[in-house]
Amino acid sequence: MVDRDSDTRIAYVELNRRLFDRWSLHLEVTEILRIEPEDLYYETRRDSFMEVNLSYFFRVRRND
Repeated sequence: MVDRDSDTRIAYVELNRRLFDRWSLHLEVTEILRIEPEDLYYETRRDSFMEVNLSYFFRVRRND
């Protein structure tokens, strides 16, 4: 993403992938590449992050 007025640049990637029948992987990355000192969000310039989730799905059997 590029803000054409302030030349702020942010890269964002999101990936969701089913690994096996019951496993899935979620990856999200936000990287602040450039932010001008006059920008309202300048204080967030070091707030890049990466999130990784590994999920296992299972069934619960009910004894009704």
